[in-house]
Formats: sequence, structure tokens, C-alpha cells
Amino acid sequence: EQINALSAFLAKANGNAILFVDPNEAAVCTTIADMVEEAGAWMCTTWNKPPDVHVSDYTHWICHHTPDDVQMGYDIAVAMFESFDTPGEGKIVALQGLLGNTTAINRFAGLEKALEEYPGVELVANETGQWMAPPALEVMETLLAAHDDIDGVWCANDNMAMGAMQALEAKGLLGKVKVVGLNAIPDAVK
Repeated sequence: EQINALSAFLAKANGNAILFVDPNEAAVCTTIADMVEEAGAWMCTTWNKPPDVHVSDYTHWICHHTPDDVQMGYDIAVAMFESFDTPGEGKIVALQGLLGNTTAINRFAGLEKALEEYPGVELVANETGQWMAPPALEVMETLLAAHDDIDGVWCANDNMAMGAMQALEAKGLLGKVKVVGLNAIPDAVK
């Protein structure tokens, strides 16, 4: 879908375009770069790019930037673990993004790294919240039915954290169970 939309845009622009693209997955990044190159347009990318593909191999692909998702997933996990009533000890559940998504994979790798360093923290369940609050709410309701004694919820983004918080509130656990997420969306900051 993303490739088709960009292809139509590039054809209409006839090379007179500058794109800032967030490839849905790393695997499509090269295809998009080739399309932009062929069209004579210009492009910058963010988030997803295969590690063996280099911007410098293209004339019209100007730059790529991405945060260190592993570090971010690790940092929020450590912050949560340290905030437990008994720091470094507790039970958590995790809400991942889309399972094949590069960002989701890397953020979860950060959580796994933190769990290795904190053997007193147990991951009792993890599911995908699909990056969105409504699915995360449903998943969290199900997880709470089996794990109502958790100390924390690690979320790969703030949208899922908001859904998790709704489920915790319905169970009277909001404020008792720690919740972390990423992106600093306005509602999460509040």
C-alpha cells in the first residue's frame, strides 16, 4: 500500500518532489529508494532501514535518521524496575508493537536486555498491542484476568500505555501498577 501510494505520487510529481518517508518496514526501504532515484525526486527517511543499505549508495536519498530503539526500550524498563516498591523486584507484562516491525523488535530487545540485568523482575506475559490504545486495552483486560498481581506494564509506545492504563483503572489498579511507554504523546505526558 505504501509503495503504491508513493509510486502514484512520484508519477504525478514527475520528479519534482521532496519526500520525508517512514518506511513501514525495513524491507521496503530499498524499493522506495529505488523508486525515488528513478523518478529523480529527493528523499529523507526515518525509523526503518536495513543495516546493510547505505544512503551514500544513492544520489537522491539524502539522509536517514533513527533513534536507538533498543536503548529506549531498555531505559524505560530500568526506570520502571527501579521505581518498584522493592527496586529491581516484581512481575511485569509487556505490550509490544506489531511483531514484525523493526521498531517493535528493537524496543522489546531493550526490555529483554534489562530483564537479564534485573533477575528479580519476572516477565509473566507479553502480547502485541498493535501500537494502538484500543487493542492494548483489550489485551490488557485479558492479561489482568490471569495476572492481577503485577507490579508493572512495559509498553513499546504511549498509545498502548494509554490503553493499558484504562484497563488498570477499570480494575482499580491505576496508580498501583507502574506503566511505561515511549513517544511522549500529550495524553501520556499528562
